[in-house]
Amino acid sequence: MTGRRHERSLLGFWFPYDIRGWYHAAESLFGEALEAFDIDSSDEATQIVRAIAAAAQAKFMSVLGDSDSGIAQARLAAETLAPLPDRWAYLRAMEGLCECLTNGGQVEELSTVTNQAIRVAEAGGEDWWAIGMLNYRALVELMQGNIESAAAILEDAEEDPSRPPDYVMEPWRLSIRAMIAAAQGQPDDAVELHGRSIELSRRIGNRQALMVGLQGLGEANAAAGRLDAADVAYLENLSM
Repeated sequence: MTGRRHERSLLGFWFPYDIRGWYHAAESLFGEALEAFDIDSSDEATQIVRAIAAAAQAKFMSVLGDSDSGIAQARLAAETLAPLPDRWAYLRAMEGLCECLTNGGQVEELSTVTNQAIRVAEAGGEDWWAIGMLNYRALVELMQGNIESAAAILEDAEEDPSRPPDYVMEPWRLSIRAMIAAAQGQPDDAVELHGRSIELSRRIGNRQALMVGLQGLGEANAAAGRLDAADVAYLENLSM
């Protein structure tokens, strides 16, 4: 089976399976896609679509707890796509690798891959990707304890209020800003920021971002002494 007509289909499947939280189904779906395409094919489109499937499956493997396997598979997928012409697929693979590295706590490689993704996005005029990947750059600084640097990075990524909301990247940006506020000892600000992230996530049913937001909201409310509100957030998170 060749891949030309399947490239965009696989990229299209990745997003809804991701935001809806259909992780087990997605791991199986993209695994079947890997098996359907010839690993030894010299067809460029087939190589691209196989690497997309591998990157997607790797991301879901990581979310489901197998970070090491996810990182290794996502890394190989990104390396495969690097010399091939589909820059969008390459950026998607690098973003998936970044999530695997985040889940695995691999901060140094996360920093390297994030910076590479931003360079590729900027070179290709993909401003949305370049700005969105600043979330990971800020997360690296936060994971290294560089709170002020993390905050400064996200100031550069502030959403333009004249544009429609970015329902994909903005919930994560708000959650990271909330984590920064919590690290700065500002639980009330963290509550407000997590609340905004949750609101955006609910609008499109982004289950993963919603769960992260609810967990953070519970922690921020607990830090502020609002234990009943914390319980509400924790219970909703556990019910999902």
